[in-house]
Amino acid sequence: MKLLIVTTVLILILNTLIRADTKIDFLQEKLLTSKDYDRIDILNQLSIETRNSDPLESIDYGRRALQLAESLKSRIYIAHSYKNIGTTYHIMGDYALAKTNLESALKSYMKIADKRGIASTLNNLGLVNLKMNKLDKALEFFLNSLKLETEMDNQSGIAHSYNNLGNFYYQIDEMEQALEYYSKALIIYEEIDDNTGISNELNNIGVIYDEKKEYLIALEYYLKSLEIDQLLQEPSNIATLYNNIGIVYQNMDMPDKALEYLVNSLDITKEIGEKYSIANTAINIANIYLNNNNLSSALQYLKLGLEYSEASGAKDLLVSIYHLYSTYHSQKRDFELAFYYQGKYLNEKIKIVSEQNQNMLTEIKKEFELEKKQIEIDHSRTSRKITFIVTLFIAIIVAVALLSILHSRFSFKERLITEMNNVNDKLKVVARTDPLTKIANRRAMLEKIEYERYRFERYERAFVIMIGDIDNFKDVNDSFGHDAGDFVLKELSALILSLSRKQDIIGRWGGEEFMLLLPETNLTGGRKVAEKINRSIREKVFNYKGNIIHITMTLGVGIYDQHDSIEDIIAITDKALYEGKHRGKNTIVTISELS
Repeated sequence: MKLLIVTTVLILILNTLIRADTKIDFLQEKLLTSKDYDRIDILNQLSIETRNSDPLESIDYGRRALQLAESLKSRIYIAHSYKNIGTTYHIMGDYALAKTNLESALKSYMKIADKRGIASTLNNLGLVNLKMNKLDKALEFFLNSLKLETEMDNQSGIAHSYNNLGNFYYQIDEMEQALEYYSKALIIYEEIDDNTGISNELNNIGVIYDEKKEYLIALEYYLKSLEIDQLLQEPSNIATLYNNIGIVYQNMDMPDKALEYLVNSLDITKEIGEKYSIANTAINIANIYLNNNNLSSALQYLKLGLEYSEASGAKDLLVSIYHLYSTYHSQKRDFELAFYYQGKYLNEKIKIVSEQNQNMLTEIKKEFELEKKQIEIDHSRTSRKITFIVTLFIAIIVAVALLSILHSRFSFKERLITEMNNVNDKLKVVARTDPLTKIANRRAMLEKIEYERYRFERYERAFVIMIGDIDNFKDVNDSFGHDAGDFVLKELSALILSLSRKQDIIGRWGGEEFMLLLPETNLTGGRKVAEKINRSIREKVFNYKGNIIHITMTLGVGIYDQHDSIEDIIAITDKALYEGKHRGKNTIVTISELS
């Protein structure tokens, strides 16, 4: 296993370097002969490609693109360039400059009413404010972005906003809420077949289970994510996953296994030059060696962690590295240095905690200083008296503001949860609805089935599960186009709903498959419903832009009337469906008919 992982890492690093160098070289060569808008495009592409390996060079490309865009008075390219610069500063950990540039990008996108640019930049500003611990602003940006993406019906953007809301809840230690939003994002990415998004959410869900100390579940999600990223050849993501898997093994008290993954993560991050990731992984390795009292190896990685923490300007990593240095010197019995680093650790932590409050107080002071100067100019004859009054007023306002900030630190979480609860109902509907047909999606169906199973356990009331699959649906798409196929799916959903009872649940199970849940129904009753649906579909005429389309459906009918698992009853119902396909399609098979 170890040899396989190492070999994979070496191949990945080699491929990554070749691909990265080739693309950057190609863009740099094109840059030599490019002009005007083409040149801006190439400069922005170079800014993106060099972002992780050489952030300063990335900033330089972004600024050159911005300068040219401003000379050409192109608002869209000005917006793109500001956004690229801001995103790179975010990665570097310089959140103040990231915020300034992203705000400039947002203003430019708003001037040209570019909704996609606005929504994307709002998300980025949310992330920056989250890093700066400005939680109320971060939430506002995320929700505004989600609103825009929903208006545009941009599924990828909606998923991205859900992901960031998950990040938000993770930061305020609301793990169940974070898990809910990551899961919502995952469902959408699966529906639109976005493997990069799927991998990202699997990793995030793994992080949540790791925090909940459910390590085997965390490991399962990490390994699923890793499998996808290895196929996609995404070195940065693979390095992150190796790091996360290493942490899980460390938590499971398997240090050798943990080091195996962490060292491989470090090898990749060194080659692609991600300073933050190098520092973070080095810190994790040092921590394992400290826990095992291997001080010489710990010091090696502590030095590396400190070097790259300072180079990346990441304050959160500096907090960790100072704390570990204090632990290291304590184990060496050098208590003078241990206290020294403990002091640096506490000072850095205080800086981070107080940064938001200090910024707010500074803004208040600036506002009132301006007011003070204006009053002194207008009333110079009584300047001393007014100066005293204004100064006293400033002192009172600052004191009130400070008390307000301190109070808000304790009340914010409760206020935030109340605010989010007002939004959650709408979000839950979106997360459980198929975007095309507007009926329940797979997740919603599973939740409803689980609820009926719970009712069965208490009251012994059986329920029917029915799975129907449109026969030869590919022929519809091939003959009339995918828009016609979508039309048929929507019309069919409406037809099945019209044939169902109020208590029945209808959902899109996947592709051209539909599922029905019939509470308090026996198998005979379920078959009668299936026959009615089968007949109505067979007789239905679908008229798409003058094209007459006829379809049929094969249905499998199952029943939950004993203490089986949900997975078992769905599997056997699916088996009944495919028995119907085998018998010639356009038919109904109940599980009692299976041999």
